[in-house]
Amino acid sequence: MRPSRPSLLLVLLLVALAGCAAPTGFSPADTDDPTDQSNESRTDVQGWENGHWYNASLSVDSDNGLNDSELDAVVARSMARVERIRGVEFREDVDVTVVRRDEYRNETPGETAAGGDRVYENVHHRALFLVGDDADSASVAQQNSESSVLGYYSIPEDRIVIVSDSEQPSIDEITLSQELYHAYQFRYGNGVEIRAPPSASDDRVTALLSLIEGDANLVDGEYEARCEAEWDCFRPRATGGTGGDADVAAPDIHMGLYILSYFPYAEGQSYVESVRSREGWEGVSDQYDDPPVSTEQIIHGPDVAGPLPLDSRDHSTDDWERVRRSDGSGTVTVGEAGLATMFAYTLYDDREGSVIDSEAFVRERGGGAALDYDLNYSNGWGNDRLYAYENGDDAGYVWQIRWDDADNASTFVDGYERLLSYHGAERRAGHWVLDDGPFADAYYVERNGDTVTIASAPSADGLVTLHPPATGDIPADVRGDGAAGNRKPASRLPSV
Repeated sequence: MRPSRPSLLLVLLLVALAGCAAPTGFSPADTDDPTDQSNESRTDVQGWENGHWYNASLSVDSDNGLNDSELDAVVARSMARVERIRGVEFREDVDVTVVRRDEYRNETPGETAAGGDRVYENVHHRALFLVGDDADSASVAQQNSESSVLGYYSIPEDRIVIVSDSEQPSIDEITLSQELYHAYQFRYGNGVEIRAPPSASDDRVTALLSLIEGDANLVDGEYEARCEAEWDCFRPRATGGTGGDADVAAPDIHMGLYILSYFPYAEGQSYVESVRSREGWEGVSDQYDDPPVSTEQIIHGPDVAGPLPLDSRDHSTDDWERVRRSDGSGTVTVGEAGLATMFAYTLYDDREGSVIDSEAFVRERGGGAALDYDLNYSNGWGNDRLYAYENGDDAGYVWQIRWDDADNASTFVDGYERLLSYHGAERRAGHWVLDDGPFADAYYVERNGDTVTIASAPSADGLVTLHPPATGDIPADVRGDGAAGNRKPASRLPSV
């Protein structure tokens, strides 16, 4: 999928990773003469599709939209251009449909996550101080995608949908190029089938998606550069209309989820660019044989070691029950990307001030603005697990984060406690309390060497029954008579 591209922030709805395959290596086909426009008695070659060379001009007037034959011509030429850039070959046509944004909103199915999955989505985004008790995370994410997605490739339907903001639906060739390359990735690949392992963490899935989207972003980036320098291209967003920056200014865009979901595109592109500069397109294709396993590797490079072992115990009393997701897992790994988003969102929320400086997150790159998720407070991530709990109508969580060393852990605690203060929390008798607002809760923060534990519950009493190790820091007269609860035996979870 491809998001709208404002000057600072970009977003898209994540592509499902079912049956994802790698692209082939780059092998330019320069032996064919693009000036030979003959279609007779010839076989298909890279840079030529359905009678159209990659550098051909089209006699198409897009002011009143594209009819079927005109759309077919634009798609064929764009396929030829993707072939030329990436050194690949489409073996079948790709079905492309253009719809207005209001049609996309009406036809897009609503969020269907329920039960444990919905609880985890809410707890995940609440723990990052993105979406609080005043909203439902799934609904907010759905609203974001309806307002910002420019196009997507549907794997099960094997077709591309381009979303147009103009009254007369039009096509942006740059958006089309990325979705065409996704169609190639998922259709053909280079014989390596990429699937997230059944036990893969959310962070590992994001890392894999970063490789896929970073690869596609390089293709559409080079495509856009050639449109500006030598190719005639259909670019309605570049010449006016209601797309681009105007979309991001819309009040129904949640910038926190926007930043979180854009990670694979921002850092994924930087990661793949680094690989390509050293090893060429062939090196990028080789990445799919042994893909990155964490967003830390996407941010800092493939030489960074994988996640550190992390042993967790369930200390909760019988009042609280761990929530299970539909896949049977009972945890989320937020990763360095999520932690960075937690701090970066303070630059864009509706509170005064921020926890980090804008220069730390928005940097100049290639003559424009780019997002940099390498932040001081989240640097040095080693592993993490976030557990959601329920106690009747109450929800809480315990979050354990291991760092590369004690100094990184201490730096994170400094940043996290600044974040609590930023949201109005106060220290009270060994813990933090936020009395009002969407994130109102009692919070417990503890560092033990290179590991930080955070617990959150609606009250100090609930905090102690959820995570009894907090008892020593909360006086009995603060936590109430029922703090002790019925302690369950600590269940030791396997390390990863």
